[in-house]
Amino acid sequence: MVNSGPSQPGPARPGVDADSRKLEVLVGRVLFWGGLLSIVIVLTGFGLHLLAGAARVNHDVVAEVTGPASGRGQAPGVFVSGAQIIQGLGRRPFDPLAIIALGLVMLLATPVLAVVLAVPAFAGIRDYRYLVISLVILGILAAGFLIG
Repeated sequence: MVNSGPSQPGPARPGVDADSRKLEVLVGRVLFWGGLLSIVIVLTGFGLHLLAGAARVNHDVVAEVTGPASGRGQAPGVFVSGAQIIQGLGRRPFDPLAIIALGLVMLLATPVLAVVLAVPAFAGIRDYRYLVISLVILGILAAGFLIG
């Protein structure tokens, strides 16, 4: 039988206490639902992009995107910052590529959120080994985010 959803609290496993099991379920649900929501948003943006007629090949646009970058330093329709995504979502009608970019950012942020939630959870159950590991991972993620 295939398990199609997040794990549910089940029978206790040897050596795993109830608090650790709750933490496993929390992190699993964050990863499952965050990933699923991200995929739905990306597919929605893709569908809107197709409905907008973008499926037709426009050789000028293809040449502009694949050719040398424009004077702005980036190809048109490319979102490289959160501000650009918000600006694209603020347009009416919504920019489908901004919706896709939002879904991809959410997909990347989902495991980070799981680590952020794990830190206080490990502190709460006094599992200091995994608390330190989670803090190191969070520090590496923060450094990577700040460095770019």
